[in-house]
Amino acid sequence: MKNFNETIRIDRSKLQPIVDAALKSGRMISTIDMPKDVWLGLRNILGIGGSEAAVVLGISKYKTPYQLWKEKVSDEIENIENKFTIWGNLLEEPIAQEYMRKTGMKVVPDNKIRIHPDYDCLFVNLDRVIKTDDGKDGVLECKSTVKRVFDSWQKDEENCPQGIPLNYYVQVQHELSVSGLTWADLAFAILDDRETKIIRIERDEEYIARQNQALVGWWNAYVVPNVAPPFSVAEYSFVEPMQDSFIEATGEIAELYANLKQQKEIKKGLEKTIEEMEEKIKEFIGEKENLVLIDKIIATWKLQSRTTIDVSILL
Repeated sequence: MKNFNETIRIDRSKLQPIVDAALKSGRMISTIDMPKDVWLGLRNILGIGGSEAAVVLGISKYKTPYQLWKEKVSDEIENIENKFTIWGNLLEEPIAQEYMRKTGMKVVPDNKIRIHPDYDCLFVNLDRVIKTDDGKDGVLECKSTVKRVFDSWQKDEENCPQGIPLNYYVQVQHELSVSGLTWADLAFAILDDRETKIIRIERDEEYIARQNQALVGWWNAYVVPNVAPPFSVAEYSFVEPMQDSFIEATGEIAELYANLKQQKEIKKGLEKTIEEMEEKIKEFIGEKENLVLIDKIIATWKLQSRTTIDVSILL
């Protein structure tokens, strides 16, 4: 499957009246029968969307704050489709259908752009809305992954709060903030396991308040005045250095460098000590497989399998 790239020119004079009308009445824009170039253009001028919140906070693996800023102030959009985005879109509906079968809940497409009730620069496009009899509807996010990756999330409490990647958590809280809904279900299609896992995320008002402050602050500081945000380390790695150029270290950087050098020496010494300790334990275990302390196995050492044929066993 080949990547598909196209450049779309934004006509702000035609898009802004749509935004202005929505801000005066309902703060919603219907996407039914909306041309794709209009939809992409609106997303660009409206503000910060669900998947973009993590970019602004600097925790996205796919884009940096500087790259997002360049997109938002530009009159051109690079519409890029690859196998991940294409299959992600194709799998949304079957995942939603499986969610309904598994939970008995009713799910409907949202078909609208929602603008935050208090902040004009925050918006979302929801995948689906979960309808309930009591009117306390929820958000449905349809995702796909593989079992190895999903299981790794469950063990990584620091980077995966509540068992999902941090960027997904940020996206969901942003969607709940803008929509006013109080809960969301993430339905993960585990492709290689032929199974669907569902994780419930509740609205966190304290977190949302802090996140909204950061997002609105970023928009007003950089996009509104058209001032570039500072480069991140990731972005500097793509910049060609100026030949024969130098920069004098400040006292703070010189101290940081000295401390880094010291820590690297400590790490090197620890690695050597760990290696020596492991070797002594392996020597003690010898030809045995397990090391036992009282009634618990505390270490296991298995020699690599033979790669040559044992003729006596073969005969």
